[in-house]
Parts: sequence; structure tokens; C-alpha cells
Amino acid sequence: MKMKSWAVFLAFLAIGGAPCARSLPSPEAASDADADGSPPQLKRRASGPAVVVHGGAGDIYDDELDGRYAGTAEAVRAAFRVLDEEGGSAADAVVAAVRALEDDPNFNAGRGSALTTTGHVENDASFMLGGDLNAGSVAAISGIKNPIEGARAVLEDTPHVQLAGQEATDWLIAQGLETEDEVIYAILDEVGLGMFRPFFEYLG
Repeated sequence: MKMKSWAVFLAFLAIGGAPCARSLPSPEAASDADADGSPPQLKRRASGPAVVVHGGAGDIYDDELDGRYAGTAEAVRAAFRVLDEEGGSAADAVVAAVRALEDDPNFNAGRGSALTTTGHVENDASFMLGGDLNAGSVAAISGIKNPIEGARAVLEDTPHVQLAGQEATDWLIAQGLETEDEVIYAILDEVGLGMFRPFFEYLG
């Protein structure tokens, strides 16, 4: 399987007039990458707010490209649904976009997270407001479905910049954040990594 070394997935929905502002291609267009492996040409958006989604970097196999493009496209759509249809804030849109990535096992976030050496998921997430530069973050939390919501909760509901570990997880659960059991084996099978199941069983 050939790998794409350029595989940094940036999705742009642009502010009008910005010379580098471009909109994300449809998932169908994502399959039309140039023969040399460069991303397909993106279309300009006439006006409005900008949403930038970074879906990760590194070497990515050809058979993963469609899923990555579709995932970043959905993250951008999620943000614009909040802005255009729900009248939400920029902060709400950011959380919606990141939630979409966390819910998609194609990305190293949430359900698609890289595993620890013991075969478990520990997540980090951070959130910052551009207006006043206030920030919140979580580190090494487990069992929280969308860690980005945890980071926002730290920002809005505590005097801290970061909470970490099991106590952070317990606090987030007490705040009512949605939890999710670790379904590591199912995820591994879904993304074609079931071959590693005996390794993680061995580690316990």
C-alpha cells in the first residue's frame, strides 16, 4: 500500500477576500487527488466565517484517504451547522468540530485514539478562547466520550487551566459529561488492526 507523506488534512471554509481561503472539497472530490499525491484543488468560499479543521499529520495509506477526507468534511459541516442553523458561538462551533473528529475512529482522538502500552485509551484535550486567551485542558483522562467537552468544562467551571488523571475523570463524570466504555477491540477490528488483539490481551 502506497503512503502519502503530505497527509496533513486541513479543511478551510473561508473569510471572503482572504487570498489563501479555500473551502473543503466534498468526500467525492477527495478521491480525485492529483496523481503525484498532492491534495485536490479546493474551491473558494465567497464570504462568511472561517472554520479550519486539522485532522492529523504523518504517513497515511492510500486506503485511508477517503475516510480522512470524509471525516474532516463532516467536522467542518458540524461546525457550520452550529453557526448557521443553531446560532451558536464560535466556541460552540469549535467543540462541535472536535467532537466530530473524536467520534470518528479514523482520527487519533476519542474513539480512534492511539493506545497506551497496556492497550487502553488516555485522552488529552485543550480549549482556548481567542478574545481573552482563557484556556482549559484535560490530560490522561479515560472513559469520557468527548474530551474536548472536558477541556471546555475546565475553562468554564474551574479556576484551573488543566485537570489530569483519574481525579479529573471523576470530576468530569460528576459534572455530567457523557461516558463511554472502552471498546478497544471493536475499534481495532473496525479499522483493520485486529491482528494486535493478542498483544493487548497479553499485556492485560
